[in-house]
Amino acid sequence: LRGDAGLLLCYESTGATPLPFGDSIKRALWGVDYLIPVVGGQLRYAVTGDGDVPRDTPAIVYPQTSYFGQVLGRAEKPFGTPDFCANPTCESAFSSGIRELVLKGIGVGWLPFSMAHREIESGALVSLANRLGKLPLDIALYADAQDRVAVSLLDVWSSRTAASRRLQGTA
Repeated sequence: LRGDAGLLLCYESTGATPLPFGDSIKRALWGVDYLIPVVGGQLRYAVTGDGDVPRDTPAIVYPQTSYFGQVLGRAEKPFGTPDFCANPTCESAFSSGIRELVLKGIGVGWLPFSMAHREIESGALVSLANRLGKLPLDIALYADAQDRVAVSLLDVWSSRTAASRRLQGTA
């Protein structure tokens, strides 16, 4: 907003109104991610055979006033916000911090898949998405219209995304 950066990458819930920057900022979609529930540490052994965890399992929740908190609250997702959690252990809007707490086994947490996929593949985290669902997130790019390099990057990245979606039949 102050002009300190030429390019912004952020998550937007599917169908959300884009940030109201005006004509001085150019926007494009780069891709799609998903907000998924995960558990790690000793708590991953609490996952039942059907991929669920007891509802009183501790959770690292997002504040209801945070962006992810609003997304999870609207969807009424368990373990997402204090209102939809029986045992909130910690509340944070900082996804990287939530990731570290979940890895230590402090509680269930919701993270973008892109932040958790390596740990899911290694077994350090267990995804609960098959049981508790997942929420799609658009990855949006915003570029300062006066910054030629930023606009060029936005154009290249968004055209590759559009081409990929056409090849997959999702455009």
